[in-house]
Amino acid sequence: GASTADFSFFAEHKYSRERFQVSAGAMLNYHDGPIGDSSYFFSPSLDVLYRLTKDASLYATANRSMRYPTYTDLYYNRGGAQGSINLRPESAWNYELGYKQKSGQVYSSAALFHRRSKDLIDWVLYAGDPIAYASNITSLALTGIEGGMQYNASKRKALLRNATVQAALMRGVTPEVDFSSLYALDYLQAKINARATQRLGLGFFLNYSITLQDRVGTYMSSGGDEVKYDPFALVDFKLYYAPAGGIFKRQFPFQAFVNINNALDAYLLRSRQCHSARSMGQYGFRI
Repeated sequence: GASTADFSFFAEHKYSRERFQVSAGAMLNYHDGPIGDSSYFFSPSLDVLYRLTKDASLYATANRSMRYPTYTDLYYNRGGAQGSINLRPESAWNYELGYKQKSGQVYSSAALFHRRSKDLIDWVLYAGDPIAYASNITSLALTGIEGGMQYNASKRKALLRNATVQAALMRGVTPEVDFSSLYALDYLQAKINARATQRLGLGFFLNYSITLQDRVGTYMSSGGDEVKYDPFALVDFKLYYAPAGGIFKRQFPFQAFVNINNALDAYLLRSRQCHSARSMGQYGFRI
């Protein structure tokens, strides 16, 4: 049968001087593909950090990444999907400029990023053809911003043990195509997530999470119509009991819990091929 082989060579150098820190590296990868199509891939990287204060920094990164096709991409051929042995690896240039700081028990960060990909590996549908084909489809340029804050309580008796808020907004640019993308071009253009853990007392704790998502792209309805993805909100809860005892009130290695996923009973379509269950509850214990 067919086989692949990869050999990678990597070098990196770090330099620090006062408030500056620079790290530069490169990887050279040799790939022997399943049909004897050997190739080399060069992947440089550069990371620069400048400390504004002891707890705040500016940073910038640039690197080149790649992904080889998987076994499924190459050979899958059943159930209305057909892989391709002639797939090329996809590659991307990635750039990021950001800021991060720590203030007391709060960590915060913000970043501007840009990713320019080519030869994206995707499964695509053509008009009038029910078969999904694995293909190197097109290029995609994504630009966006992301940021977040994280709080961790310094004392175990605090009512709010931890809390995190993260958000990302992005926009993509791609050439016009004559096919329908199943995955690569249906990216998230907005995502906000907030979660926290609260101490209720008597060994009881409550985790809660709220996620908002808005996806670019369309999907085929059961009636054969092309429909845009709707934004959705997802709310999850977890109530658990984790007792503590002893002189130092250390928690025992035991937890009894009740989970409620998708508490608002939202209908979730994460992608064309991935439908999530409606509201669902779970209970159990861990030792």
